[in-house]
Amino acid sequence: MARLNQITVVSFVGNPGCIRFPQSVRKVSGIKRDDTLAVSVTPDGAVILDKSEHAEQKHGTKAAVSGCSCASPPGSCSTADTRDVRVGWSYVQLPIPFATSLGFVANAPIRLTAERSRITVAPYVGEDLSGMPPVRCPP
Repeated sequence: MARLNQITVVSFVGNPGCIRFPQSVRKVSGIKRDDTLAVSVTPDGAVILDKSEHAEQKHGTKAAVSGCSCASPPGSCSTADTRDVRVGWSYVQLPIPFATSLGFVANAPIRLTAERSRITVAPYVGEDLSGMPPVRCPP
């Protein structure tokens, strides 16, 4: 069976700034709980979450991410390096002011594109998604 090199999934932001990774995205990217990801922003406002060793050189300046702000984040959902973010159970939590400035507010539709060691998250513009269930981060 051939392994997928890339997959794109449409979803929603959970709590403000909370990006949850569906299983298909986790499988293709190989990103899992406790991975540390470099966070960068493209000129068009997409957020790149990259676990490769040279993420900063590949994508430019990292965005400042101070850690998680979910109501009860797991212990792994924090980091001493303010340029990185650590994966919780199946999500990352971006600081609310940063996420809001990019349009990642609660229930906003997003497009997640997974490649090996990287997930790109961008606001979704397309067909009506009102029939899809919302996504929530763990409490």
